[in-house]
Amino acid sequence: KRYVFAVSPHGAFASSWVLFLLPLVRFNPEFIRLNLVVGAASVLFNIPVLREFLLFYSCRPANRSTLHRLAKDGHSIALIPGGIWEQVNTDMDGPETVYVQANLGFIRLAMAHGLDLVPIYGFGENQIFRTHPWLGGARRWMAKSMRVGLPII
Repeated sequence: KRYVFAVSPHGAFASSWVLFLLPLVRFNPEFIRLNLVVGAASVLFNIPVLREFLLFYSCRPANRSTLHRLAKDGHSIALIPGGIWEQVNTDMDGPETVYVQANLGFIRLAMAHGLDLVPIYGFGENQIFRTHPWLGGARRWMAKSMRVGLPII
């Protein structure tokens, strides 16, 4: 059985992924059986040391062609549908909000390859880091114009 795991919220750094899920994906026999690959922002693979870290922990660029190829090759896929928008709008003191991209690409991916869709919610992810609201406008502008999320904590 193969799945698309849709995890929310992103938080400032997607910390729950790094601390809890990525080691399980690589070393836990139950996760190894799923043949799970984690989709990450493509821009992260341009940073030399971070790229090797992500590849070691079964992360791949979360673009359409890569994700469809991985699903076709028999992988389960985990990703954060809110992506950049959840990251730049993380607010430690505000209500927990889930953002989903308008094109619903993760749902289309699951439907195209017959994968079961599993929603996952990480309670407290937004409270791990305090982001500074005085740069919120700049972070949202960068996300919209450059497609880059800049977490300023």
